[in-house]
Formats: sequence, C-alpha cells, structure tokens
Amino acid sequence: MIKISDRLKLNIKGRLLLYILSSATIVYVVSFGYLSIHSINSLNKSAKQLAISNSEEYAKQIKGELDGIFAITRTLADLGATFHQLDWDKFSPIFLETQKNIIEQNKGFLSTATSFELRFIDAAYKHTYGRYLFGYFRNNRTVTYFDAYRNMEGDDVKSSYYQLKTTKKDWLSNPEYYSYSGKEEDNVLNTNFSTPIVYNSEFVGVTGVDVDLGYFQDICDNLSSFEQGYAFILSNDGSWVTAPNKSFYGKKITETNKGFATRHEILDKIQSGTSFTVIDNDSLGNERFYAFSPIISIGDDRPWTLCVAVPMDVVLAPAKSMMRFSLLIGIIGFVLMTVIVYLVSYSISRPIRQTTQLIKKLALGQIEFNKDLDTTRSDEIGEMERSIETLSNGLLNALSFAKEIGSGNINAQYNKLSEQDTLGQALIEMRENLQKADEELAKKQEEEKIQIWITQNQAKLADIIRNTSGSIKNMGYEVVRFIINQIEACQGALYILNDNDSDDIYYELVSAVAYDRDRLIHAKIKPEEGLVGRCAFEKMTVLLTDVPDNYINISSGLGDASPNCIALFPLINDNIALGVLELISFNKLKPHEITFIEKSSEGIASFINSLKISRRTDTLLSQLQEQTEMLTQQEEEMRQNIEEMRATQEESQKREESTRKLIDAINTVSMVALYDMDGTLIDINQKFCDVLGLPKESLLGKKQGSFATKKQTSKLFDSLWLDLRNGETRQITQEIEVNGKTMWITELYTPVLNSYGEPDKVYNITIDLTQSKTNT
Repeated sequence: MIKISDRLKLNIKGRLLLYILSSATIVYVVSFGYLSIHSINSLNKSAKQLAISNSEEYAKQIKGELDGIFAITRTLADLGATFHQLDWDKFSPIFLETQKNIIEQNKGFLSTATSFELRFIDAAYKHTYGRYLFGYFRNNRTVTYFDAYRNMEGDDVKSSYYQLKTTKKDWLSNPEYYSYSGKEEDNVLNTNFSTPIVYNSEFVGVTGVDVDLGYFQDICDNLSSFEQGYAFILSNDGSWVTAPNKSFYGKKITETNKGFATRHEILDKIQSGTSFTVIDNDSLGNERFYAFSPIISIGDDRPWTLCVAVPMDVVLAPAKSMMRFSLLIGIIGFVLMTVIVYLVSYSISRPIRQTTQLIKKLALGQIEFNKDLDTTRSDEIGEMERSIETLSNGLLNALSFAKEIGSGNINAQYNKLSEQDTLGQALIEMRENLQKADEELAKKQEEEKIQIWITQNQAKLADIIRNTSGSIKNMGYEVVRFIINQIEACQGALYILNDNDSDDIYYELVSAVAYDRDRLIHAKIKPEEGLVGRCAFEKMTVLLTDVPDNYINISSGLGDASPNCIALFPLINDNIALGVLELISFNKLKPHEITFIEKSSEGIASFINSLKISRRTDTLLSQLQEQTEMLTQQEEEMRQNIEEMRATQEESQKREESTRKLIDAINTVSMVALYDMDGTLIDINQKFCDVLGLPKESLLGKKQGSFATKKQTSKLFDSLWLDLRNGETRQITQEIEVNGKTMWITELYTPVLNSYGEPDKVYNITIDLTQSKTNT
C-alpha cells in the first residue's frame, strides 16, 4: 500500500485517506457481516426458543388444570373414606350433596359419580364383588341424579374400575365420545378423572368426574402467541384431546397424520415423557415448527403432551427483516464512515511543525493554555494552531469536568467540542452512567424499603391472627383495623362465607370499622350480588376508583364526603372464596399496598378455613360424645334385657315348640317357602312345588321375585326386603308366570329372629288367588 501511494504521489491527506479508509473498510465489512449473520442466527434461534418456552409454559398451565381436577377427586375420595363414621343412611345424603356441589360449581364437568363396594355399606352383603354407583350428570344443562348396581355377578377384569380396584392408583382415561342421553347427536368428547377410595389399606370404591374436553379446546384456542400458530394436546395413546381440525376428535394422530407420526416416532416420544421439536410440512404443504412438551399430572404418571405449531415463515420473519435492516444500516454506516475518515484526514493533514513542542507537552500530560500560538494566520499553519488551541481548551474543560465528577457533582455540565468529540462523548456517557447508577441505587433502595414494609406488616398481621381468640369476628375486627391503619384508609369490613345451609349461601358481614348503621343492617350478600358478591364469584381483586355518588359516604363531625377508592380482596383457600375484605379510602391504593393485602389475604383465608374446620370438629366431637353416652345407656338396657331373656328362656322354648307344631300344620295345608336375608330360596314344601309344577331341586337357589311379570317393579321388592331386614312383617299380592302359565298369589313374609333378636331367615306363606281373580 505504501508503494501504491508513492507511485500515485499522494499527499498526506491522500495517504491518510488511502490507509485509514481501506483498513477501516475491510474491518467494517468483516465485522458488519459477522454481526449480521450472528444476529440473524440468534433471531432464528430465539424465535424457536420462544415457541419451545411457550409450549413448556402452556404445558404447565394444562398440568395445573389436570392437577386441580385430581385435587377435587382426591378430596372427594378422602371424604368417601370417612363412610364408616356415620350410618350409610346419614352419610350417603351428605356425600351425594358434595358431588352435586362439585358438578354445579365446575361448568366443565359432565358428571361426578362414586362407586362403593356393597360389602362396606351393606353388612348383609358378603361378596367381594358388586358395587353401588350413584352421582349426577348434566342433561341439557340440568344436573340430573342417577344410581345403579353394577358387577353383581362378578368383577369385569378388563374394566378400568377393576384396574383401579387392584392398583389403588389414580386414573386418567384417554379421550372418548359418550352420550349421557343415549342419543348419538348428544355425544361429547370427554375424559375421566378417577381416584380410589381406600380405608385401612382396603379398596372401598372409586370416585371420579367426567370432563368435557371442549374446556381444554377453549384454553388451547387462546394460547399461541404467534401469528397463524396454534396449540393442541395429545393423550398418552396419541388421541387428540384438542385439535386444530374438529374432524380429528375421537381419533389418534396415528390415524389422522400417519406419515407425520411415523417419521418422527411421535407416539414413542409422548409416552417417554420428554420434550422434543419437529420441523415438517402440514396438510397444506406449509413448513411448520412443532414444539412438544410433556404434561404429567399428579394423579396419573402416563404423560400427555402439548404442542405449539408455528409456520416457519413466521419463525424466520424477524431474521429476514433484520437482514434487510442490517443491509440498509451497513450502507449508511459505510457512507458515514467514509465521510468521517475524509474529514479526519483533511483536518490532520496540515503542517504541525510550529506546534511540535505543544504536542509533546500534551503527550506528557501537561494541559495548559498557551498564549504563544498564532491563531491569526490564514494558511495551513494557522489553521493547525487554531485547532491545537481548541484542543487545548477542550482538554482544559475536560479536566475541569473530571474534577467536578471526582468531587461528587455528577450533575456537572460539559459541552462537547463537536459532534465528533469522542472524548467529550465518553465523558458525557460516563456522567450519564453515574447518574443512571445513582438512580438505580435509589430505586433499589425504595424497592427494598417497600419490600421490608410488606414483610414487616405481614409478620405483624400474622401475629395479630395468631394472638386473637378462636373467633372470626374478633380476628376480623383486629385485621381490618390493622390494615386500615397501615394504608391510611377510612373504613373497612370483612365478609365471611356462610354455607351452613346449602340452599341459602351468602357472605355475612362479621367485622367492620367505621361503617354506618345502614351498611351494618344489610350485612348479608349473595354470591354475584354487588361488588362484594362479584369479587367472591370472580375470585379476583376489584379496584374501583370511580365511586358512584350513592354507594357510600364517609361521615365525620364536620360533614360527609364520598371516597375516591374502593378495593375488595377475595380471601381464597383451595380455590374457594371464604370471604371478602372491603376497604374504603380517600386515597388511591398504591401498588405495594395492593400487593401486601393480596399476599395477606392468603393467610387470613387459611385462618378462617382452620376456624371452620375446628368448629366442625368440635361439632363432630360433641355428637360423638352424645352417641357414646347413648351407647352406654343402651349397654345398660341390653344388660337388663339379657336378664329378662334368661328369665323368659323357658317360656321361649315352650313357644318354639308350639310354633314348630303350628308350622308343621301350616306345611300340611298351605304353600310354604323359606328365604335367607339375601332373598335366596333355601327351602320349599311339596305343596308349593306341586302348584308351581316344578321340582324342588330347580327352585332352590332362585331369588325372590324370579317369576314376577314385567308389571311388577323392582321398587316393590326393594321396599319389601328393606322392611324385612328391619324385622317387619309384610304382605304383598303379585302376578307370576311359570312355564307359560300366569298365576295370582298373595304372600305373607314373616322374619325369623335369631338368638340375638336379629332377622336371620324369612318364612313365606302363599295363597293362590288365580281362581278368584279369574272369576272377578
């Protein structure tokens, strides 16, 4: 390059232009090209990573929904495990009402049902199979009750119920269509969440809910943050839980997208529970980026997966835009660099002979104003000297500025020599960085101060809650008064959920500070009624700064005034709004005050829940004590009865002999049968066999009512055996059909008591009414 400049006989300016511009151009092009390519690759990678992050975040969101549903079934199973604490007639209505509340409060639930093994709820039932199923399902938006007896002939070993019975583990079924009305047009794509009921390590039954998968489709429709992107969910066996195409519902991905599923081994990767990505063409031939993330719920370890599908054009769009922008910036930068280099070379190409000494001093760090410079000359030397003078003055200003900054005056002013004054720009940037650091330090100190305020007040509030007696009213008053004082509010109130009567649920004002009489009179608020009801129903903070004139007035000795801010905070525990905290203030609440109250509301709700549980426990203990006293009294009465039974034993033996003779006489002239308490025929006299026209061996073992015609309802026989098991004598008339012959009979059923006074068998005396019915 030196030889080239010598051949061209370039002057200093030309040489500087050649050397600096050529070197700078090479460095600029290489650096710019590298940065551009690196930025494009980073944008491409970032877009894909964003899709992956979205997929993982959405998978966590869906997992939260699944875990929430399993939390409901597990809670219901825990309640079912307490069946032994009450008689079935008392326990079953309570449990049934709980199931009804669950399906009514969760609009996405299609049904909630529970099966109990009969041997646990019916002492007379001795088989290890057979269960009683009861619950509710939605029928055209109406919650309908149903019950049924299942597996009465033995367990179905291929059923999911049998799997739950043997493994005692939660179950999440794969999606399937089901119609509760039996009509095909009412088919709904749903999945089942089931939890076993276990007592003393024994399988007692199963409780579960059916969930409409349209609920998850609505979530997925609002998930994707990419243009033309969408999200979908696949179950463990590859079934579409949610899908971009409704025709996929009820099918597996191996059926709808066989090539895609096979190429990328989708099903194996889903079942392995790992995250993975795929790039492939969709059904329209458009290339898409698919990000799969596993969904593993707390109840079932068989993973589902959520996928975010994004068009590759959308993924690469930022990179392409960055390429165009970088090219434009590169051209402008190159032109600007050329101009700057030219100006710099022009400014330093002038003779500097008379300024050598000054430059040496500057090189040694001696910055001072030199009056010997001749700045009046109009040639190149004069221009150089004026430049040196300007440089010297600039350095003096920079020195003075640096001293000001060093003394702590970070707001000191500095004027750059020109737009190209890099030293001045560096000094200004240094000042701005120091100012920014000072501002960030002040901001951080303020944030720490706020956090300390929140933490301290939370601790104080926790102490108040702990130190109050077991009264919600006392606790509420102290809590409201403390919060009002901390945020400088004017009034406050605490409303608590009263759900003692399931038909009349409301929020009751239990504590208030500075409320007027009219507000205290109207102290009961229904869910969704007014601001309090809305806050409880939506389970979200309500902040009202445009307060209606007639909503409330704050009174004092000097007059009345309307507040400027009303804030309502739900007190939520286990996704249930146990209460609402209402605060009224002349001042708008600050963000950190809202954060403090929202965090504190969790502790208040937990305390309220503990008090409610404590009260319910006290009630149960009181009932238990009463029952214990009753049992003691009954034990004494039983002892007296035993004495009486001993005294009358001889008389009973005499009666038994008389009864035996009477039965022998009845057997001679009447149709007599003997049943066990399960309704199974265990003996029948010959006269009864002759009337029926069947041998005795073919009749033994049959159930009572086996020959009844379809006119007879099962409710008749259920009522009959309920009374017989209670020791009552019953008489019924029924129509039967034997060997194609219709007969009318009237039957007298009499329980036979054992030595403990309990029904052991049932005697049946039958009279043939066929002839009289025919004559009639």
